[in-house]
Amino acid sequence: MPKLWASTASPEYDRFSASPWVHIDSGSTTCSGITMERGISDYNLEEATTRKKMIELSKEVYIVANSTKFGKDVKIAITPLDNVNAIITDANIDPSYPPQFRSIRTKLIIAD
Repeated sequence: MPKLWASTASPEYDRFSASPWVHIDSGSTTCSGITMERGISDYNLEEATTRKKMIELSKEVYIVANSTKFGKDVKIAITPLDNVNAIITDANIDPSYPPQFRSIRTKLIIAD
């Protein structure tokens, strides 16, 4: 089975990230933390670097994260919320978050 994600330390990652022919219409990823101030963040440098590159190459960006990720600002910043079209989360999200998304570009989608 081919590798879907390459390590940031690999030649495959270097070729992928430098390739002028990689264009992604709609990309989705996950994260370890979401804050209104810093946006999307993660613990792992390799994963954060790969996610950041995927976001840069995508026309539309969707983050899928459970409600426990909100309010967590972890080690490595990936991207501010301005670069994210929507965040999809579960219905257990703290009720203080949905109103905060009304004044920004990023949509909050709460799954049933």
